[in-house]
Amino acid sequence: MTESIKVGPLTFVVGEEYVRRDIHDVIGGQWQGGISTSSKYPVILLFTSDTGRDHGYGFDGWQSKDVYHYTGEGQQSSGDMKFIRGNKAIRDHIKNGRRLLLFKHVVQQRSGKRRVEFVAEMEYRNHEIKMRDSAGYGREVIVFTLAPVESRSSRAANESSAAYDDVDSTWHPWSQDEIAAVVDAYFELLGDEIAGRDVVKAHLYQRLHTESLPIRSTKAIERKMQNISSVFARHGLPYVRGLAPLHNTQADLDIAVEERLVEIGWIKPDEQ
Repeated sequence: MTESIKVGPLTFVVGEEYVRRDIHDVIGGQWQGGISTSSKYPVILLFTSDTGRDHGYGFDGWQSKDVYHYTGEGQQSSGDMKFIRGNKAIRDHIKNGRRLLLFKHVVQQRSGKRRVEFVAEMEYRNHEIKMRDSAGYGREVIVFTLAPVESRSSRAANESSAAYDDVDSTWHPWSQDEIAAVVDAYFELLGDEIAGRDVVKAHLYQRLHTESLPIRSTKAIERKMQNISSVFARHGLPYVRGLAPLHNTQADLDIAVEERLVEIGWIKPDEQ
């Protein structure tokens, strides 16, 4: 996780507290509400609070060390949440070149100034629609899945290790032919799922190991499938059930998956 972020003259350090109004005085953006788009810098500020549940925003929180759920904006009186304003800004932040910075409101101090703790720089992965908000009101609620952005050094290490499989102590990089085989199998699996056909994933992994990937263990094949899911999630596309996204993907795998998605018309060439 990135430990500090510099935005203009401000530097936000993970775990440090700041006065929210002071942030907006420098960066701009709406000083009330949960999603604030800066008018001066390419950042989007996200604010969460423990009191959000009473107002229908109670889905916020860490699901694991790599997954954070954040509830979209939209008052109960307005009905269903829609992909406009702040919600659209979160979904499209990568395409629009904006960074997501997550803050959490802390206990109000005697001074009366609203203080927030910097949690992390985040990145949109996907979203789901819930049919009730956390206060029990029936409406469509957007819940974003976000992931913390790694530091440059951590990202470089992960991208390097993602090209290898050390499950069997072979430590050989995945070749283009191996990548093609696992991508073909993933899209085959997805097609079966869409068609309603039952497939035992373990049998598919074993077939791949036997026919195309003899030096890869079935566990390594499953992890590569999860890497493919992460590419789908990054584009807001549904991925194969049971293959949760694993985000430290190999660059060659990203390219192969996105080329296939362009080929079938699920994304546009400029979205690669």
